[in-house]
Amino acid sequence: MNIQNTKDTQLFELYQKLERLIAAGEVASAYGGAQNIDDPDGDVLSEFVEFIDEFYPDNRVDWFEAFYQVFAWQFQSCHEGVCTYYSNFYDLSEDQTVKKTSDFLKGTKHTDLSRTYSMGLDAGQSEYAQIDKWINNNLELVWEFYVDILETHKGCWPT
Repeated sequence: MNIQNTKDTQLFELYQKLERLIAAGEVASAYGGAQNIDDPDGDVLSEFVEFIDEFYPDNRVDWFEAFYQVFAWQFQSCHEGVCTYYSNFYDLSEDQTVKKTSDFLKGTKHTDLSRTYSMGLDAGQSEYAQIDKWINNNLELVWEFYVDILETHKGCWPT
């Protein structure tokens, strides 16, 4: 089996997992997966990120990067706080990438997510705390972003 077939098969399986979570009414997050910790599909968001890392490590199209950055943003918020994200502590969120993601989000229907994400561009500790609180209180809105961006681009993955 060649690498394209392997990639296509993995992507197909990831979308099947996503569809099962949606059908089950689950809400998944970057940190902890699905609310039902026993759901075998619960880590699908992490698996999409790993897939992107493996097959698209550089020069990602805007929607890829937005998915990836929102995932890192949510994960770091739940793990240590968004201050690590905006300070690029893990070398995942350089300033120009965060600004590019902010610009992309402004063009989506996810206005609350866009506003909150963009709030961190010139924030201090009190704003970071507000962002962390928002992320924690709006898991479903962030999940809706993941689902929307993945479903919208289901047939648009680069070859």
